[in-house]
Amino acid sequence: MQKKDLKSGMVIVLRNGERGLVLLNTSRGDIVGGCDGASKEFDTTWTSLNSIQKNLKHPDDKDYDVIEIYNSDNNYSFGTLDIDELKLIWERESKIVELTIDEIIDEIAEKHNVPAENVKIKK
Repeated sequence: MQKKDLKSGMVIVLRNGERGLVLLNTSRGDIVGGCDGASKEFDTTWTSLNSIQKNLKHPDDKDYDVIEIYNSDNNYSFGTLDIDELKLIWERESKIVELTIDEIIDEIAEKHNVPAENVKIKK
């Protein structure tokens, strides 16, 4: 999903939990009307979509990266920020890597071309 794929009425969720309703071609340009993560109601804040890059990431603060996009699949939930009433249409992949201490030591040893027993981890 790219910023150019956004449509008016879509709801974006940021990494920090805030939600916003996408509004394109307003008198203020392309904006997101928002609320904090706990509320399902609009507040008076809005921000320009110019603050979000093409890849839906914020250039300076990852807390403002878009991580989910929702859309209404009926006429009754259009414009709501209650994501329980909306359809998830995109979610940012988040890669999680789980390693044991021994696996980490082996990777460091291999990278530095030393035996694993020569890798020391400080606390």
